[in-house]
Amino acid sequence: MHVRGFEDGHLEAEIEISRDYLEHLDDRYRTSAAEELGEILSKYGIPYEIKSDRSGVNLKLETPETLTPWKPIALVIGLLGIMYVLSKGES
Repeated sequence: MHVRGFEDGHLEAEIEISRDYLEHLDDRYRTSAAEELGEILSKYGIPYEIKSDRSGVNLKLETPETLTPWKPIALVIGLLGIMYVLSKGES
């Protein structure tokens, strides 16, 4: 869950794929989590007011068939780049 807080006190929440995966960039894999945020605030006795009602909208978070971690890809590309630069220096 990703919660954003703004200076005027309003909050937005969404459920999304972890930033560790390329699929995080695809909007199909995120959805509003306003209801879940409301449950958390209520659980801890934090008063809140809903400003925009999205009731009647049934949003479902799609699940990707695979998750693609980007860090190993960046590491391999970086290593290949270093190897290329070093090989040019030996010529």
